[in-house]
Amino acid sequence: MNSEKPVKTGKKQGNRFKPGQSGNPKGRPKGSISITESIRKKLMEHPPGQRKTYLTFLIIRIFDLAIKEGDTTMIKQIWAYIDGMPIQSIDAPNLMDNFAAIVKAVREKENGGEK
Repeated sequence: MNSEKPVKTGKKQGNRFKPGQSGNPKGRPKGSISITESIRKKLMEHPPGQRKTYLTFLIIRIFDLAIKEGDTTMIKQIWAYIDGMPIQSIDAPNLMDNFAAIVKAVREKENGGEK
């Protein structure tokens, strides 16, 4: 077993791509469908012998979990999708003062307590 570690030179080890060259020039093959798109299509279908779509049945199941079974996680998910997640603002009026104090303290520590 070789216990030697590769030598780190501090230099970038080289790029596989030249500037402006794509790593995937052909992209996704034409005609391919994403999993998300496949699920969307399936949700719009009707199960055999049913008038409702899979989407309708899914929504009914989600609401049954939330309301009949009292699943609080599902209730939170429904609420989040209806209203959107709340946006929390950060009030930091003294941010630069605090930052300056931290920088000053770090510099003092580095200098052995000298000012």
